[in-house]
Amino acid sequence: MKYTNFDELTFRNSVEKALRKVKAILVTEKNPRMAEEESDHKWDDKYGLAEFLTNTSVASQLNILEQLGLDEKNLEAVMKWVEEEKQTVTMHFQAEDGCSFLKEQEQEISTTDVTTETRVSQEAQSSFFGATSTNWNDKKTTRVIQRVKEYHWKVFVSYKLKVFKGDDPSSAIELQSRNATTTLVTSGGQATARRGAQANKPIPPIIERTVHPATEVDLTWLFQKLDDKTDTTFSIDRSADSCRTPRRNKEVQEAYEYHQSLVHWMLVVLNFFLDRMEKDIMAKHNPVKIEDPQKLAVGTKCQMVGIEKDQTFNGKYVIVREYLVSADRYRVEPMNPSDGLPASLTIRKTNLKVDTSSGPMLSSVSVEDIFTPILPLMENFRCLSMPDANALLAGQKSSIQNAFEVQIQNVFPPRQLAKLASQAEAMILLLCTHWLDVIEHYQNSMNYIENMIRKQLVQAIGNEVNQDDFDAFMRFHNQKLYGPLFAPKPFTYAIRRPRHYPDGILSIESTNSQSNESINTMVRHVPGADSPPIFIPINAATSIEMTGDRYLHGWMQHRFETSASEGTTSAEYRLVARARQFSSFLLVIGTMAGADKFDPKASIILQNKDEVMIPLLTKVLPTAKEFKDAIASLSPEQQAFCQAFRGMQLESSVFGVCVIQLKPQLEALLGLPAGALTKEIQLTQDLMSLFMEYQIPSDLLTFEGSDSVSPAGKLSAVKGHVKSVLDVITAEKEKQLLEEERRADMRYEQTMLAEDAVVEMDMATVSSSMVPQASTVSIAPEERSRAKKSLSPRRMLKSKQAVPAVPPGRPSPKGRVASKNIITAEHVQPSSRPTPSKVGQTQPSASQQAAADSAVEDFTLVPKKLDAKFADLDTDNSLRSTILSATKTWTRLRQENLLSSLKSSVLRQEMIESEKNKAFDLLDAISRSGTLPIACSELHVIISVSHCFENDVMGTVIQDNIDPISKIEKSSLIIGSTIFGESCEALLAESNDAERLAASFPSLFIKN
Repeated sequence: MKYTNFDELTFRNSVEKALRKVKAILVTEKNPRMAEEESDHKWDDKYGLAEFLTNTSVASQLNILEQLGLDEKNLEAVMKWVEEEKQTVTMHFQAEDGCSFLKEQEQEISTTDVTTETRVSQEAQSSFFGATSTNWNDKKTTRVIQRVKEYHWKVFVSYKLKVFKGDDPSSAIELQSRNATTTLVTSGGQATARRGAQANKPIPPIIERTVHPATEVDLTWLFQKLDDKTDTTFSIDRSADSCRTPRRNKEVQEAYEYHQSLVHWMLVVLNFFLDRMEKDIMAKHNPVKIEDPQKLAVGTKCQMVGIEKDQTFNGKYVIVREYLVSADRYRVEPMNPSDGLPASLTIRKTNLKVDTSSGPMLSSVSVEDIFTPILPLMENFRCLSMPDANALLAGQKSSIQNAFEVQIQNVFPPRQLAKLASQAEAMILLLCTHWLDVIEHYQNSMNYIENMIRKQLVQAIGNEVNQDDFDAFMRFHNQKLYGPLFAPKPFTYAIRRPRHYPDGILSIESTNSQSNESINTMVRHVPGADSPPIFIPINAATSIEMTGDRYLHGWMQHRFETSASEGTTSAEYRLVARARQFSSFLLVIGTMAGADKFDPKASIILQNKDEVMIPLLTKVLPTAKEFKDAIASLSPEQQAFCQAFRGMQLESSVFGVCVIQLKPQLEALLGLPAGALTKEIQLTQDLMSLFMEYQIPSDLLTFEGSDSVSPAGKLSAVKGHVKSVLDVITAEKEKQLLEEERRADMRYEQTMLAEDAVVEMDMATVSSSMVPQASTVSIAPEERSRAKKSLSPRRMLKSKQAVPAVPPGRPSPKGRVASKNIITAEHVQPSSRPTPSKVGQTQPSASQQAAADSAVEDFTLVPKKLDAKFADLDTDNSLRSTILSATKTWTRLRQENLLSSLKSSVLRQEMIESEKNKAFDLLDAISRSGTLPIACSELHVIISVSHCFENDVMGTVIQDNIDPISKIEKSSLIIGSTIFGESCEALLAESNDAERLAASFPSLFIKN
């Protein structure tokens, strides 16, 4: 929800504290309570409470402006500006400050006395035991005086607070102003002799002159809410289209904007007094602290310290009134009467610490005791009466006056004295801080109304509703709202032939939900037998003819809050395809490119428990109204360009998923009866291997005999063809393996001969130099030959077990050199990709083509039809066409063999492209390069639309006052009537629902 920072517990505590003051102000018979405790109030009473709070806020701010200087005469002049002259009213604050050097002086600081002791020894007369000596100490006390520099500065601060009309500052009414000058003392280091004119030049506490930027705030809204008698007149137009709730409407929004501008202005003013004036200037007053042994002067400001009898006195400020000589004590009086000190008391000098600061601090001003009358109170299910409101406002004025007397009048000096912080500055600070409190109470009170609605809604439902809860409800609700033929169904389809076990499952799931729920779509089944074929181009010359069934899906997403903005792309859904063990199918993903053309973007083969998860990107387009408004002021050429581009976007939003069952197509390709390969697991695996890995032409495997042959005979013939091809592949592999062995033997022989030559040369050299010729050991050539033969690679291989034969239909082991594209005489032709051939293709006649074209249903026109309907019927401007597309990163789960577990792998763009090439190679093979139609296929065409809400589910209901259920019902009727080509009445299950919806949305039920 679009909540502001609302702390309910803190707000409740502040209201409960204020209630005690309220009961003291009002008569004893009154018993106002917080609005939610008056549970029997009505919806209109919430509007009344919002108006009461806003009017009270306006009156409270008038009280503050009156204390700032906008008296009755000035208020009359301002009201004339607004009512008669229709001028704006601006409040302006301007300040500047600076300093100049006055003098430099030295202060002497006496430190503690230093005592030195000297021991002196003097020899005396001799005694019986020998010479004696006498010792004594010589003590000397010295006082050390330290000289420290002080710099005196003349500091000035000036400011003006005024209001003026329009942009005419000359008409200004001055509310507050002051030019204050004082002396500020800073202390430097230890005094030394100067060396040069610039030696020890003092650093000023602030720069010579600073003119602070002026800050202004528009007060026009405030004075517009007053009549000629200065009574408040704020009200909410509840019949306006912009009026949603007591908190969310045009009038309250204007009040919020005004209050927010005031907050910014107040912070700038407070920053000047608290940060600039107090911290940057006053806090730098730091004269040298000299311990005065003499008595304190009358009027000295001191702080009480070290009192043990009543320690609560410590830290509080007093003024010295006289010195009592007989008692050696001072009679002092409290500086602030609210500190709880006696009116007069006597105290020792040791318990008094002289305050050397530049004066009382502005930050000590507090508004805690000022009453704020903006409270969400009710009595007897109604807001407080006007007399009660006036009594509360009078209590506010009284508390402001009391705070001035207690905190300012007896603490701060009058504005006439040469002090920076005077009663004038303290009063401005007090009023501005209280003004901020008024604004905060108003905003919190308005948020309290909204929070009260939320709590009542949660209490009625039992919990807060999130998007998952809402989606689950709509799935349940739609099953009751629509007839059995038109109700949305889960996008989960078994890939199967009639009366056969499924080969796999295809679904689109939500990744946001914990249970990965399938999306629900309105689906219309278009039988393939009743429709012209759809073509899938796999290369420039070959298109696959699809004659299977088609399913047109209308999918409406519910988008809440931040996901609703146009142009955003998110991957909150995924396409999931799973194949069962010993089953296989082919998946093609793309978009419709015309009435009879499907443009493939990616493709993959799934078999033997493969599972592929493909994230889907959803990108929402601008609404029809937004598009129309955006191009309204463009030139005709620019509009034509935008319309053409949007048309392309709408057509490209027709997402498609095509599933092709491989076993039925293999049966049709090989001339086998339907179902012949159902139980032929090994034969099917061999066929897939031959087509995918070796790209064997289907003519080598097809049954070409008479149709009168039994199904078993046809199957046996195909098995024979498969075995023959596999035998050729196996023989070729063995041949290549033997050839490689011979090559290895030859390389080994050459290596050994070279090594023998080197050894013989080395031995001859050694023999001639070290051993006599008669002792040379010779090796017979026959023995060397036998040794080489025994160590040859071929004999080493034969010494082990025989090489196992390659299983039929299986690729050769990885360690051996064998080619997948086997070259055999008269049988298998090498080809990395089949070369398409148009020989034997039959082209339809002109009449057949015209008949086919007339019967083709163009799915790419559906988004345009929907867009036109949205422009006419979507009065909320919330329906957006959505483009679906697959991401470039997929996830695949695969089981390498029956004994291993599933392993996950990520397919990136290169691997996806490789899988697409494999799939297209297989498609080319099983369709005879496009000449054999594929009947066992399903094409799912998905038209995606997003109903976008600006808030979350609870915020839509509470803050926007919108029933999302009825809005979704309307949108789904628009989509359903387009998908099925039926009237809205025909889609609904019950007549009472038709009557209810016709009353709410009559434009949907207008009969042409």
